Amino acid sequence: MSRALAVGRLVRLSLLPSALADALCGLAIGAGGWPGVGGVLALVASASLFHGGMALNDWADRDEDARVRPDRPIPSGRVGARWALLLAIALLGGGVGAAASVSRTAGLVAGFVAATVVVYDLWGRGPVRGPLLLATCRAGDLALGVAIGAALTGVEFPVAAVVPALVYAAYVFTVSRLGRLEDDVERDPGARPRALLLLLATLLVVGPIGVLAAGLAEHWAWVIAGALVAGAGASGLVRESFARSTWTRGEVMRAMGLALRRLALFTCALTFAVGEPVLGAAILLAYPLGVQLRRVFPPS
Repeated sequence: MSRALAVGRLVRLSLLPSALADALCGLAIGAGGWPGVGGVLALVASASLFHGGMALNDWADRDEDARVRPDRPIPSGRVGARWALLLAIALLGGGVGAAASVSRTAGLVAGFVAATVVVYDLWGRGPVRGPLLLATCRAGDLALGVAIGAALTGVEFPVAAVVPALVYAAYVFTVSRLGRLEDDVERDPGARPRALLLLLATLLVVGPIGVLAAGLAEHWAWVIAGALVAGAGASGLVRESFARSTWTRGEVMRAMGLALRRLALFTCALTFAVGEPVLGAAILLAYPLGVQLRRVFPPS
């Protein structure tokens, strides 16, 4: 494996579309569309924070990976531990710098996200603390796009954007809790995944409704469009929840894949709901890119 491929696996480059989706959704809410060339800074900041966090996570887990995942870039020796740490610091710092170059508010939001990433990677273990920190990171990433979009268009940060960000955080938290069932070696998943999958389906549909409730929707027709996008994803989660009465760990892993793939649908639905179908379509079109990247840079 070449050094470039190893670095791509280290930062989990295959997840780039997910980071960009957060930024695009945030720009749609904060700027009411693509704010021009300055919007690239939102993409750069989001991607830098996201992938810097991934590199730091691998650095923090290097000893455990040496035991259970020896083919990961650091334990395999393809990427040095010190180099990985320096890359993580550079990416996290670069993300904060890119955001701060737009506005003080954006810089503060990015700094908060970076700090949360560090806490999650170094001390974020636990069945509740870990999912809560991860949810905060992703909601903060969406809020970062809002802050940059608002600054680029010369408007105040829309406080109402907290509503869809919180619903998004709840979705990420629930997905992470579902993943903990797969990792629990002391207790079989049993029937517990059903309630979590149904909650995820509900949150997916609530997202566009939250946009309307927060007063962020330009027209109710776009809220319906967002709800249809969300409903399409939610239906799959509902079907999966009733596909069996008890789950094995392998089946929980499959359900996790379904829920994670709907993160893009969540941000797409929010983007449609605020009346920005072009950016919403861009989020969907990035999904095939993620599929191709996973073939080259497997995330696990």
